[in-house]
Amino acid sequence: NRVPRRPRPLRREPGSEVAPPRSAPNSSPPLPILAHGRRGMTRDGKGLRQLTEHTIVAYVRMAATVMIAVVVRLCLDCVGIIFTDQEPAENGFWFAHCQQDGSCVLTGMALSLATLLGCSIFAWSVQDWITDPEQNPYARRYSFAIVVDAATWIPISVSVGKTNALVEWCMDISKDDLVQALLSSVVAAVLLISCAVVTHVAMRRCSSVQSVAAVREAGVAGFGKFFLLATLYCLSWAVGWSNWELVLSLMDALEPGRSMHNAVLSAGVISAVFVFSAAFYLKYGPEPIIPDPCLQHDCYSHGDSSSLRRSLVSYVLYSCVVLMVMACCDPSYGLLFKVARELYDSQYAVLLDFKAFAVLAIMSIVVTLVAAMLSATITWAMDVDSSSSMKLSRSVNDACHKMVKRRRMTFDDGLAQVLLDGSDAQLAEALRRADRGRADRSPTTSLAEFDRL
Repeated sequence: NRVPRRPRPLRREPGSEVAPPRSAPNSSPPLPILAHGRRGMTRDGKGLRQLTEHTIVAYVRMAATVMIAVVVRLCLDCVGIIFTDQEPAENGFWFAHCQQDGSCVLTGMALSLATLLGCSIFAWSVQDWITDPEQNPYARRYSFAIVVDAATWIPISVSVGKTNALVEWCMDISKDDLVQALLSSVVAAVLLISCAVVTHVAMRRCSSVQSVAAVREAGVAGFGKFFLLATLYCLSWAVGWSNWELVLSLMDALEPGRSMHNAVLSAGVISAVFVFSAAFYLKYGPEPIIPDPCLQHDCYSHGDSSSLRRSLVSYVLYSCVVLMVMACCDPSYGLLFKVARELYDSQYAVLLDFKAFAVLAIMSIVVTLVAAMLSATITWAMDVDSSSSMKLSRSVNDACHKMVKRRRMTFDDGLAQVLLDGSDAQLAEALRRADRGRADRSPTTSLAEFDRL
């Protein structure tokens, strides 16, 4: 149930229903979680069982991390609601609706920036000692890494709400549903391009950005790199959420004047978006927004995929992940919530509904177990884990294939000339000319580097 920019039902903040892909320090990056397992396990029943146990533990830890982040986000949003003099119940205690109040949007942006800065300082400063049993004896019994992880989830959750407020503020310029859909697409495109440019510059100027998630770097430079990493995490979800708002605006344009859309229309649009997102990701992914340090070196130091196109594609692919997640978990049109309503149609006017709570609790447990077992099976069968999407890049793979193809063509041309002239010296000279030509045009990955990849 969500509060509309027009008569649309209140939509709760997404972090309270779904755990987005993990992205905090000491954890895997913000891309789809395949599994949290260990490579090299024997492919037998015992290995799969152990892997499933590890994966279930990882999912439960992730759920605890997001729950902590959502509780803190609720408190911060209440502060923003109080400052802007809004009615908390009407907004679902989610500071994400400002209508045409520009000062409200600025307040939200200031709150988001302050949260990002404060949580980055906290996570960066306590990252080492709070999880070290030698410095913190309680770390032997309690998992303080969850607290550090939650510190990076809080800005993500807050930034999603402020992105929602910004998009709705821009859309409310007009009351026509079609115009609002066009405005939403413009906002989404501007966010996509601007965030891709920022990420592209950051990746070129700052090396090994992802490494600070696991190893703390001291000094101002170390904090700056950590702050940059947390900022890029927030930007990725901001772009993804703006695209989800575009999907909702598309449904408004197809069926104007409705607070809740026809079930057939909503199911058709959401299903089409899900299928398109999955197909696009399989076609052009993976392409991480923040690559693994080794992959970042290959992308930007050797020139394999150092163009702005790589960053643009990475944000589009991440948006596809967000769209698939929200297609399942959106409180109004998500598949899981539709199933929950079929099991028990709760009346939202009731303050306490224990049957509704029981239905959601059982569904959460079932979905978590099924997802964990599926993830463990994928890891066991295909030898991929939660960090694989950060270590693989289709653009680098394509660049290496092009390099090999060019070298094969050069060799074939030289060999053809040798067969005509009957001299091995002609082949050596042709290869030398080809190498000089490539060096004059632009630096490329060496053959030894390709073998390493």
